Amino acid sequence: MIRGFYSAVSGMVENLTRAQIIANNLANLGTVGYKEDTNVFRSFKSIFLQRISPDGTTPLARISTGTEISPVVLKLDQGSLTATDNPLDVAMTGPGFFSIQTPNGIAYTRTGHLYRDVEGQLVTADGMHVLGQNGPIALPSRDVEFGPDGSLFADGLAFDKLQLVEFANAQGLKKIGFNRYDSAETPTQAVATQVKGGYLEQSNVDPIRAMTDLLTVQRAYEASQFISNLHDQMTGKAVNEVGKV
Repeated sequence: MIRGFYSAVSGMVENLTRAQIIANNLANLGTVGYKEDTNVFRSFKSIFLQRISPDGTTPLARISTGTEISPVVLKLDQGSLTATDNPLDVAMTGPGFFSIQTPNGIAYTRTGHLYRDVEGQLVTADGMHVLGQNGPIALPSRDVEFGPDGSLFADGLAFDKLQLVEFANAQGLKKIGFNRYDSAETPTQAVATQVKGGYLEQSNVDPIRAMTDLLTVQRAYEASQFISNLHDQMTGKAVNEVGKV
């Protein structure tokens, strides 16, 4: 009886967590370059019992007392590209990121809505400097274009190149806010990433699937809540009536 109660409660906790993740994804539908978060549920007891019965042949290995939620992971699927009227906008195809300088050090992003600041440097919407091969990119007074490899051209001549990087283990990236990432892993120079100037990469969240998932999670939460209430009533009945026997 207690095992069933704990199973139901663990289901409520995990579905609540999943609902929060889905809601955050939906809130970032319009965030340029946003990458969806997801998670996977596993039976907590099965993780432990698998060690003592890897083939699942013993009755003990078929017991479960709920689930646990795995760490949140990124879905790095490519987002769709949308043409803009801003020649400084930049979208990427492939697994890479470009580097920016923040007050807390170098961070990585795919939010390519870029601007020229008052000092003539290439910056993000909130003023963070975009890094080139030798530090922050200084723009000439003329119009610029992006090449497929991230090179910047003015009047047909290359003057700098975006600091594009890739990660061997992109799942190790940590979101640090403002659609930026940090990583304990040292990145490598991008080789499988291309740049397209005058475009923006949209969020890779599928709104229809996300709404369907949210409804599914809501129903699962309600079912777990019903089971936990049922077990609570059964336990109370057993406690109150055991003395009458």
